[in-house]
Amino acid sequence: MTDNQVMAFWLGNEEYGISIRDIREVDRLKEITIYGIPKVPAFIEGIVNLRGDVVPVINLRIKFGIDDETPTKNSRIIVVDLQSKLIGMLVDRISGVVELKEEEILPAPTDWDKGGEYISGLGKPENRIIFLLDAGKIAGLQA
Repeated sequence: MTDNQVMAFWLGNEEYGISIRDIREVDRLKEITIYGIPKVPAFIEGIVNLRGDVVPVINLRIKFGIDDETPTKNSRIIVVDLQSKLIGMLVDRISGVVELKEEEILPAPTDWDKGGEYISGLGKPENRIIFLLDAGKIAGLQA
């Protein structure tokens, strides 16, 4: 495994990626119950019980200001382990693991609206664009 491997996934018509080293597991929604929590920000989908760990789940569509849609059979929860804290991220579907070469990684633009503050760079493998995300910033663990 290299530092440039990302788990690629889709939100709407755009592909995103999170570093493999931050990911603990990927779960299907049909195998997990999300429990709602009253009076939390709209992007908090709820919590799940993951083998005894209570894990908050962030709906990335809502967090990034993308039109919210009902999860489908392809929706997944990506569970990241950040500073020993588990956070779930609800995504539309998984593309798979992508290994990026150094020359395929570009710096992040600084003037975007939808989730721009969470983008750490752009991956450009095989005629694709993958928005590379900083999972710690999404979870609110980094400034």
